[in-house]
Amino acid sequence: MARDLFLTGASGDLGRHLEPKLSARQSLDRPGGDLLDPRTYAAKLAQCDTVVHLAAVTGKAAADSYFRVNREGTRILVEEARRAGVRNFL
Repeated sequence: MARDLFLTGASGDLGRHLEPKLSARQSLDRPGGDLLDPRTYAAKLAQCDTVVHLAAVTGKAAADSYFRVNREGTRILVEEARRAGVRNFL
């Protein structure tokens, strides 16, 4: 039985176009939280076998914000996905 798909960045340009296509095929979870705080999404990851990670700080963000969210947030998400037994990470 397929488990849910966990999508980050669903409110961004690519995510807004991808979410409706994914929702039509399978259940879809968004973190609704902070990549840097896994408590906001760990329970949802435990129900998923695939993560599609599109969340990112872009544009004119300060360098510290860019690296904190994009590098550290992604690192934390990967660690939490492994801990939860997520099999696929894109």
